[in-house]
This record gives sequence, C-alpha cells and structure tokens, in this order.
Amino acid sequence: YDSALICCEELLWVYEERSDVEQIFRLQNNIGYYQTLLGDFEGASGSYINAIESGIAASADPRDVALMMTNAGVSFQNMEERNDAIDYFNQAIQILNENEHYAEESRVENMLATIYLQKGDLYNAGQFSLGAIEAAEKVNDPVRKSEAYLTYSQILRKGNDPINALEHYEKYLIIRDSISMEDKIAEREMEDKKFQLEKEERDLQLRLKEEEVSDLAIRQLMLQKDRIE
Repeated sequence: YDSALICCEELLWVYEERSDVEQIFRLQNNIGYYQTLLGDFEGASGSYINAIESGIAASADPRDVALMMTNAGVSFQNMEERNDAIDYFNQAIQILNENEHYAEESRVENMLATIYLQKGDLYNAGQFSLGAIEAAEKVNDPVRKSEAYLTYSQILRKGNDPINALEHYEKYLIIRDSISMEDKIAEREMEDKKFQLEKEERDLQLRLKEEEVSDLAIRQLMLQKDRIE
C-alpha cells in the first residue's frame, strides 16, 4: 500500500501538470483509499474532501461524487467524528436519491442507521433503516434488502419490540439463504461449464491426434506407392 500510494501521488502530479480534472479527482480518491488501508484516517478524509471538490469542479458523475462523500463519511467515522460522518453520509444520500441510484442509497442509509444505533439514537436509526429498506425494495436488490432487514431487526430489538424484531430477522434469513442457494447454483453451473470445456478440449486433442495418425498413414501409403512406381 505504501508503494501504491507513492505511485498515485506521482500520477496525481502528472495529471495536475496536464490539468486533467477527471483523472485528478479519481487519483485523489484512490490516495484516500490507500491512506485508509494504511490507517491514516485524517489524511484520507482530507484526500476525499479534495476529491469531492475536484469532482464537482469537473462535473463528475453524481454517483462518483456521492461515493467520495461516503468514503469521507467512513473516514470521519473511523476517527469517531460522528457528526462530520453523518453530514457527509446525508449529502451522499441526497445525491443518490435525486439521481435514482437506489441500491447505493440503501447501502449508505443502512450505514447511517448503524451509526445512530451505536449512538443509542433509536429514532433516527429506525428512520434511516426504513429508508434503506424502501430504497432497496425500489430496485429489488436482495443483498441490500437483507442488510437493511438485519439492521432494522437489531434496532427493534434494542427498542424492546421483539415480535417485529424477529419478523425482520426472519426476512433477513430468508433472503440470506436464497442468496446462498443462488451462489451455490451459480458455482455448480460454473463447475459444469468448466467440466464441459475440459471435456471438449480433451475430445479436440484426441481428434487432432487421430488426424495426425491418419495423415501419417496416408503419407506412408503415398511413399510406398511412389516406391512401387
């Protein structure tokens, strides 16, 4: 990660010299990512903020800007600066909602619900968790729905509502098991395809060898004929 960070910083200098605004904000975001992996959360938050400003100046895709705001929020959360984290998450949610990126909106709302749950603010935790469920249902995203159901069940359990907590936990389990089954089916199909490809390759190699033998026999017969003549 140290080497990757150095490469990104050198590339950033190159693109700044060229005034390539699109590459600048992407590299600033990447620098923040590697700083996060290295545990430099303060440096990462600064890099993400720079990336947001550069992205807006470059008229970047709103989804990319929202992603960088989410990254900044995570950095502030890692520094336990929750108010700043909440502010960036809220900005990201607004952009994602306005641009109908509902799966990503659900993910960020679920993260925000978790923060409020950790703070003991069950009201806001519940509101954002319900928002995460609603956004996931708009695009019927099973992964996001399962994540949101699990978080909401935890909030309900903390709020002494065990019946509804159990209901949403069961919803989470049903989707989780369904996803697991789909993954197993996809894995089996991939294994079947791999087996079929290997069989076809073996058959092809066998046919090639048979053709080589046949060609050799024909050549030998022709040589024998030539000798006879």
